[in-house]
Amino acid sequence: MSSVHPLDFIRKIVSHGRKRLVVNQFNLDITYITDRIIAMGKPSSGAESLYRNKLKDVADFLNTYHKDHYQVINLSQDQYDYSELNQNVQEFGFGDHHAPFLSDLFGIMQVMNNWLAAEKENIIAIHCKAGKGRTGAVICSYLLYSGQFNDSEECMDFFRIQRSQRVDGGGGIEVESQRRYVRYISEILKREIYPQSEPVKLNKIIITFSVNAKPTKVILKDITKETEEQASFKPVLRIIQQNRLVYDSRWGIIKSIIYI
Repeated sequence: MSSVHPLDFIRKIVSHGRKRLVVNQFNLDITYITDRIIAMGKPSSGAESLYRNKLKDVADFLNTYHKDHYQVINLSQDQYDYSELNQNVQEFGFGDHHAPFLSDLFGIMQVMNNWLAAEKENIIAIHCKAGKGRTGAVICSYLLYSGQFNDSEECMDFFRIQRSQRVDGGGGIEVESQRRYVRYISEILKREIYPQSEPVKLNKIIITFSVNAKPTKVILKDITKETEEQASFKPVLRIIQQNRLVYDSRWGIIKSIIYI
C-alpha cells in the first residue's frame, strides 16, 4: 500500500516531468535507466528536502532493495551526510551545465565498471542535482563504454525516454557540451578520434560580429519586444580552472566567490 505525503505534489512539480519511482512507502525522483543503473535527483536534507529527494528516504530505499550492493556516485559539487548511505558514495563533482574532463569521465566509467563486474547484484546510483544533464552524460558514456550501445544519439534518446515523461522531446541531456562529450566517447571507442595527449594552449579567440551587431553593453530592462532584434551586446570571457571560476572579464581575477 503506497502512502501519499503532502510534499509529494511539490516534489512532482519540481521533477519537471522526470519519471518518479512510486513503490510501497517511497515516492522518489529515481529512475532505473537499466536494471543496474539508477539516475536520481540529489539526496537532500533541511529545506531542500522539501522539494527534492529526502536523504533518509533515498537511504531507506537503497537499503531496502539493494542492501550491501549499491554504490552512489555524486556528480554535484555538494556534499551531504554520507553516513546515511553507509559511506557508499564516491565524489566526482563538476559544474552544473558543464561537461567533465575526459580523463575524469574515463575514471568514473572505470569505477562503475569495476563495481558492476564485482557481483551481479551490484547496482550504481548516479546523481548530480536534478539527475538529468550531468547524470545522463555519464550514464550514456558508460552504456557506450560497456558496449550496450554503439550509437551515441540512440543512447541519449534511450536515456531521455527512460528518464522523462515529457512528450516534447525534452527531459534528457539538453546541454550541447554534455551531448558533445558523449559523442566524443563514442568516437574515441571507435578510434575515430584520439584524445590530445598534451595540453593545448589557447592563444587567440576571434569573434565575428554580424553587420548590425554593436559591441556595447546591454541594459536588459530597456529591451522590449520591439527593440530586441536591434539590441546590442557585449561578449564576456569566463575562465574556469578545476571547476572554479578564476576570471571573468566583467570583474577581472576572481579571488573567492560566496554562493548564497
